[in-house]
Amino acid sequence: MRASTLFRAAGVAVLPALAACGGDARAAGPVVRDSAGVEIVENGAPAWKQGQEWRLSAEPALDVGMLDGPTQYQFGDVAGVVRLGDGTLVVGDDQSKDLRFFDRTGRHVRSVGREGGGPGEFKAVGNLFSLEDTLVVGDWSSRRVSVFAPDGRFIRAIPLESKEFTFPAGYFRGGALLLRAGTTFDSGSKSGLTRDSITYLRLDPAGGPPKKLGRFPGPESWVQTNGGGIMVTSPAFGRSSKLAAVPDGFFFGSADAHEIRRYDAAGRLVRLIRRREALRPVTPADIDRYKQMLRKDAEESKEPFIRQMLERSLAEMPFPETMPAHGDLRVDRAGNLWVSDFQLTGEDAGRWTVFDPQGRMLGAVATPPRFQVHDIGTDYVAGVWKDELDVEHVRVFSLEKAGADR
Repeated sequence: MRASTLFRAAGVAVLPALAACGGDARAAGPVVRDSAGVEIVENGAPAWKQGQEWRLSAEPALDVGMLDGPTQYQFGDVAGVVRLGDGTLVVGDDQSKDLRFFDRTGRHVRSVGREGGGPGEFKAVGNLFSLEDTLVVGDWSSRRVSVFAPDGRFIRAIPLESKEFTFPAGYFRGGALLLRAGTTFDSGSKSGLTRDSITYLRLDPAGGPPKKLGRFPGPESWVQTNGGGIMVTSPAFGRSSKLAAVPDGFFFGSADAHEIRRYDAAGRLVRLIRRREALRPVTPADIDRYKQMLRKDAEESKEPFIRQMLERSLAEMPFPETMPAHGDLRVDRAGNLWVSDFQLTGEDAGRWTVFDPQGRMLGAVATPPRFQVHDIGTDYVAGVWKDELDVEHVRVFSLEKAGADR
């Protein structure tokens, strides 16, 4: 988290926050019940017994990326990683504004796209999704989504013509897009800790205006106004809503409690997945580490204004009593839901709790330090790892499932 990305002075800002999950289950489960047509799954102890746990391979099965060498193997700002059914690895890089295709051995096969506004070109490479090997790329700067075939052939562009500034958040079976309306701030915004709601919409392939699926809690933001300007940051240990789309709906978590909500593609709530577990308290050591991290990043900035605003934030920003309940959400190719613990920085090892398609808690899987998960298959986990020089590598780890065929 660099100072240059932590603080942004602008009339409009859309900023992510951090989130988490942790602790030990206190009672056995799950207990499944129905409430007004909504299934509630209460989880206590994990289903995996000793010897049945899943784990990542000690070393990556594939590593693509280098500091020096052919440019197609150098990454500047990886926005998305997906693995196709034949083992092809597709990497979207926002710095080079392209999609790069690598075979299962890591050999570069082709690159498609470039910077521009024409068909198959990008002004910004954002979210990258795949559904049945169709590739979908969000371009917030052009306010459109581009669709590509598995071989990189450009298929079509979908304009995002909503009155609200929207971002692609998922891709449903049949070609409908799941969109999120961004949170905006202006000079009239009030200073302090705020949490506005956000809207999710469905854009059907037949056209027409997006259909609202509902309003949901958005990310917490720390707002500072100064002389007509505005600074918006993610607050310390702030709650941040997370979403993971599946072909027939999506999972949503607000990070307020150990609860993930399952919705269908029409926005109807169908299941609540809960863990019987207390939120982890924020300790003085956590606060000290947070402050040291931000001050270290601010030292790299040559702008005194950044450092001044940082110290003002640390003096005025409230610190919550507990950590957020969860971090990112991912769904693997078998339909299992993965929920990450909170990480203050990407330097730490990760921990993901896995739930089966019915919401039953299976157990936890650890991921390496400095590794960000992008795509999870039935036998692999793919993502981005940064070395000590912050050089990006796209890595694929084998997912080893001991003891049972799940």
